[in-house]
Amino acid sequence: MSITAIVENDTIRLPAGIHLPDGTAVRLDIGGTGEPASQWPAGYFERTAGVLAGERMERPAQGDSPVREVW
Repeated sequence: MSITAIVENDTIRLPAGIHLPDGTAVRLDIGGTGEPASQWPAGYFERTAGVLAGERMERPAQGDSPVREVW
């Protein structure tokens, strides 16, 4: 059986619904996606770039700032 788990604060968190009985021997094969976690997820820009293309965006008038007393 192969299970993908996540390590958080030096604790291995199993996916929901996975329960292993006490005493179960587990072998860890350290792997990953090959991308550091600090980078954008694979395909991020392909899924998001241009989502608002063609949408008209307007910034309404912001009004005037109140006049403050000079010190």
